[in-house]
Amino acid sequence: MPNRYDHSTKAIIVLLSGCGILYCLWHAPIDVPHEWAEWIIVNIVALFAIPMLTIVCFMDDGPKEFGFRWGDTGKSWKWIGAMLLFMSPFFVMASMDQGFRDFYPRYLPARESAVGFVVLVVTIGVYMFCWEYFFRGFMLFGMAPAFGRIAIVLQAIPFGLSHFGNPAPEVLGSFIAGIALGELSWRFKSFVPSFIVHWTAYVAFNLLVVLQNR
Repeated sequence: MPNRYDHSTKAIIVLLSGCGILYCLWHAPIDVPHEWAEWIIVNIVALFAIPMLTIVCFMDDGPKEFGFRWGDTGKSWKWIGAMLLFMSPFFVMASMDQGFRDFYPRYLPARESAVGFVVLVVTIGVYMFCWEYFFRGFMLFGMAPAFGRIAIVLQAIPFGLSHFGNPAPEVLGSFIAGIALGELSWRFKSFVPSFIVHWTAYVAFNLLVVLQNR
């Protein structure tokens, strides 16, 4: 059975649907610190369920071809460790900045108790799983057949833009991080290594901020 769409058409579908999803998320009337559960649920639907439905309804390839697989993740641990080690000094410096300390953790109970922080770890893990699949799975591998490695940059641009509203250094760094995480997923044919890095980095940084605020 011939493919319904060529590579360019698939890339356009991914790019347009991805930008549409992000536009809707950007304008969602949710006060994240005070409506945390709603924010997590909306992101599960927008960043995971809708992309999966897009693949099923419009693509001939299955989710595996969009990075939803283990891939070569077993070989990626040294890269994951190296990236986290490289970021560590920046985390320490940022955790001392008052702007970051006022902004994080976004889940307010995590600032007050260990139980709250555990809830943050679990819920942000779910969020990051969806977040990384969207950018380093759906968008990256959805555009890769048409654009090749340029897809790494293409997915990093909306990733960086989606950080607007966060502290300025984080916004700037997110464009670089988006490219680095895209390269990691490209190298190991899976979004999982990027998820591990992003989730671990987020939790570690928030822990540093909480400790600084004590």
